[in-house]
Amino acid sequence: MTRISGEGTKKSLLPPGTLGHPGDPDRIPDSGSNGNAYVPSLAFNPNSDYSLTSSDAICSWYETGVSGQYRIKFAVWNHQTGWSPGTLGHPDDPDRIPDSGSNGDARYPSISFNPNYDYSDTSSDAICSWYETNANGDTGHYAIKFAVWNHQTGWSPGTLGHPGDPDRIPDSGDDGDARYPSLAFNPNSDYSLTSSDAICSWHETGAGAGGNRAIKFAIWNHQTGWSPGTLGHPGDPDRIPDSGSNGDAYAPSISFNPNSDYNSTSSDAICSWHEYSVEGQVRIKFAVWNHQTGWSPGPAFIPDSGDDGSAASPSLAFNPNSDYSDTSSDAICSWYETGVSGAYRIKFAVWNSSITSNGYTLNISENQGHQSIKTFGGLYQYVYIPVQALSQPNSSSHTVKHNNETIPHIIKDNLLIFHHTKDTSKPITFTIEHDSGSTAIQFNP
Repeated sequence: MTRISGEGTKKSLLPPGTLGHPGDPDRIPDSGSNGNAYVPSLAFNPNSDYSLTSSDAICSWYETGVSGQYRIKFAVWNHQTGWSPGTLGHPDDPDRIPDSGSNGDARYPSISFNPNYDYSDTSSDAICSWYETNANGDTGHYAIKFAVWNHQTGWSPGTLGHPGDPDRIPDSGDDGDARYPSLAFNPNSDYSLTSSDAICSWHETGAGAGGNRAIKFAIWNHQTGWSPGTLGHPGDPDRIPDSGSNGDAYAPSISFNPNSDYNSTSSDAICSWHEYSVEGQVRIKFAVWNHQTGWSPGPAFIPDSGDDGSAASPSLAFNPNSDYSDTSSDAICSWYETGVSGAYRIKFAVWNSSITSNGYTLNISENQGHQSIKTFGGLYQYVYIPVQALSQPNSSSHTVKHNNETIPHIIKDNLLIFHHTKDTSKPITFTIEHDSGSTAIQFNP
């Protein structure tokens, strides 16, 4: 795992913004004009006609309103003229996204453009979601609200949300307070009556095992609007599998794979979040979405997350230019983590869709050539077994089991690698099944 740290170079890689607020060119216009401005979310428009009047990008943020309430504001970017304050927002407050702050404080917007829209005067060109206090009309909990952008008519409050509460994403706030939405459109959607055109995820109190916070989700269709997730955790279909199973789950980040081959086994999207692990450390977990089979949990945690300290607030994005080979960087997840020295630093992991069953690449150079276990806090973590140590090293397939439980694994650099968390004070045996039988590998304390 590679860590980004240090002071960097003195030479700036990017020039400061120059087409922003009059007299303050690197400031997005009117941000902070009513009060403190926080947590921007920016998205480029893939369908822009790139003209002098086109909306090439939108930035949204939350800001204290005139009345003292937090509201979602926005500005529009044009590649020739730069930023301009939003003008097609709330009727009485044109740079405010409509109805944000109407129930209570509105915070943490997440905006995404629709790559499949038909660019008509009724199309849903983009959606912005946010969480808002008292927005669940049934429970009074925080809930996720949304608004829809059209390039001709501007923003309008959501109308295809929860029954009786149309600008609220369905079921958000039903279990407890819903916060920190992450919204993404699906570039591979066939844009039919039943397609999953976008997904919004968020964390919610009381939605996981034992009342833990968990990651919930809902699906957007351009014709029928939002519906609660239906292919999630067994017995809890609008929860992303295994989120909240170890401890509280927070701050999801979702991204669709633009290079997916869109079959029954493809990784069409990934959602990552941070969660307390069984040993009490905060680590980054993830799950994979397939448009036919729904969500499936990733094996354990993203490698090395939480190894130095608590890991939090992941940000995940797929690479649209990946050549999709067995060495390509198909996606990257980054997060902040307490460093060895106590300072927060940014760490990351790389996802490859073709060579590993769990995707994320491990740095295993120090373990090559011998059997070993990496431990953390008295618990087994990554197990490394040279393939040549097995009785059938050239087997076409291997299955790793412990107590009849199948454990996801990868084979890389002639090492069979898997993740399993167990107490290191007791012997443990893993069974490797292959073409002509099985091999037992025992580790002793």
